[in-house]
Amino acid sequence: MRCSACGFDNAQANRFCGGCGAALPGASSGPAGERRHVTVLFADLADFTRLTAARDPEDTRDMLSRLFESLDGIVTRYGGHVDKHIGDNVMAVFGAPVSHGNDAERACAAAIAMHEAVAALGRSIALPLDLHVGIASGTVVASTLGSARFS
Repeated sequence: MRCSACGFDNAQANRFCGGCGAALPGASSGPAGERRHVTVLFADLADFTRLTAARDPEDTRDMLSRLFESLDGIVTRYGGHVDKHIGDNVMAVFGAPVSHGNDAERACAAAIAMHEAVAALGRSIALPLDLHVGIASGTVVASTLGSARFS
């Protein structure tokens, strides 16, 4: 069965396209969603608690604002989507809602740019900043999930 989204030739029994993850005719069951290959990037400042323990809270807030402005811009520039911020962390998804076919490579390039940006930010505020970045790729069901109250 040929996928109408990407043209990949799938086995007749497949529920989802092996090329792009789109649902094939008759595959829908349960909540709406689309099977996709995505790459998730998670970045956080190294030793954030120690770095900020003695800093003024407004200075910490200003540093985080500059950090997120920079990192979020990098994610967007490389075709990713910022999923959320948690404390000093950024979680970004490459491949959903938009797939580019080379999303893992885009995430890796974004990670390199993020390291460079954090080093530059550290120099500009005279703090030794470093970044941890983790990247994982795999198949997910991209959908809205949660209670009706918070989704």
